[in-house]
Amino acid sequence: MTLPTTSLDQEPETSAPSCLLIGGESLLVQCGTMLQKHGWNVRGVFSDAPVVREWAEAQRVPSWKVEALDAVTADMSFDWLFSITHLRIVPSAVLARARCGAVNFHDGPLPAYGGLNAPLWALLAGERDHGISWHRMAAAVDAGEVLVQQTFPISDTDTALSLNARCWEAALESFPQLLGQLSASLPPSSSVPLDATSFHRRADRPSACSIRLRAAPIGYGCFAWPIRGDMPTIFWCRGCGLAAMR
Repeated sequence: MTLPTTSLDQEPETSAPSCLLIGGESLLVQCGTMLQKHGWNVRGVFSDAPVVREWAEAQRVPSWKVEALDAVTADMSFDWLFSITHLRIVPSAVLARARCGAVNFHDGPLPAYGGLNAPLWALLAGERDHGISWHRMAAAVDAGEVLVQQTFPISDTDTALSLNARCWEAALESFPQLLGQLSASLPPSSSVPLDATSFHRRADRPSACSIRLRAAPIGYGCFAWPIRGDMPTIFWCRGCGLAAMR
């Protein structure tokens, strides 16, 4: 890409808070647009997603592939780092370069359901409520202080897909509140003890005997889990509980 003539290791003289964005979905674009409308200086975007890089180019915001994050930020000056739909661990050295801190969007109600695929795990556990969290980033995954959280009830017709969409809606609804907090004076960051029983990594799969069902007939639609070893493909159907096929 062609870099702007202004040196990236020096911020333009402005009182507006500055930030970098990292992520790979349209939610990052929507939050980036909101940041600009609130007067923030978006100094750069790191993404491997064409839709995100195209938006950055249209906004005349420098953009790089995610693999360049460590090298590029080593010479940059910025207040905040926003990780939005970025599913990889950000190096601690990069987090330390943000003068004010780094914030991550998580699609679960921390400290419960840390890790990946939170909406799906919440459905599998038969939860009645779910939510999203904007939290400070720490060395441990999803263990930073929760800054803003928004919860909502799970309906009997929710699927993993619809619940994920509702998480994105909640993220956009709560993002202005987050920006208001970040513009004010915040207390020092503190870690949060995660609920280990509901934390899930990318490779985690449910045990067929550990899935709890709702007492009432369910209508989650149909979704499959990748087959792994003897693990069956799992799906739900209305009124018949859980069905499993190999």
